[in-house]
Amino acid sequence: MKLHEAIEKLIRDNARAMTANQIAQALNFNGLYSKRDGSPIRPDQIMGRVNGHPLLFRVDRLNRPIQISLPHMAAGTIQGTKPTPPAIPAATNGTDRSTLFLKSSFPPVSDKQTKILILGSLPGDESLLRNEYYGNPQNRFWKVIAGLSGRQAPVNYEQKKQCLLGFGIGIWDVAHSAQRKSSLDSAIKNERPNDLRAFIDDHPLLHTIAFNGMKAERMFIKFFTKLPTMRYVLLPSTSSTYATMNVEKLCRIWAELLQL
Repeated sequence: MKLHEAIEKLIRDNARAMTANQIAQALNFNGLYSKRDGSPIRPDQIMGRVNGHPLLFRVDRLNRPIQISLPHMAAGTIQGTKPTPPAIPAATNGTDRSTLFLKSSFPPVSDKQTKILILGSLPGDESLLRNEYYGNPQNRFWKVIAGLSGRQAPVNYEQKKQCLLGFGIGIWDVAHSAQRKSSLDSAIKNERPNDLRAFIDDHPLLHTIAFNGMKAERMFIKFFTKLPTMRYVLLPSTSSTYATMNVEKLCRIWAELLQL
């Protein structure tokens, strides 16, 4: 099945308009379409394929996020209202309810010089909308990285990634996909892990795996056995949910634990 055919089938089965993010998350979870290299399907790839088949899909650009439907369907949302998750038909229709509130992680940010891997649990809703790691402005992650590197806070996402890689640090999430109704770690369930073993094999200089908060560590322990050759570190979370520490204190603790 080609990607545009999988998108069409998914929207038809759900019987309502969907966003590119919802479509990508559902396809990554249900296996209806898989990329040759095994990497997750991204929302921008969904939009590219939809735009390439203007007769097959209807795109409502007046709503944000943009709604994608089929020509014969009614609009998925009313202009000015927030989009709702895709409706899941009854199980007798052959549609899997497990796609409800499905979230998927991004590919890792790393290179062959990566020595430290910092793992989160799963991207929050704001990050998914921006298609960026730690996209919520309230999360202190990028401020901490800037503080550790002694550089000025990066302005755009590309600068943020280059600052990270220049410091020998990579980032990823433990979960490849999971169901989560909100952005809270406590709401994560039915998670599927990323292939961290392959990541370790592909990064020969890697010596430390750090967890950005307890949820990431607990999830890692659930799926993986710690290797005796690897150093593991639990870091205080940069999430705004745990705002008892200011950025300066977070920087000091992270630098000490990561031995920077």
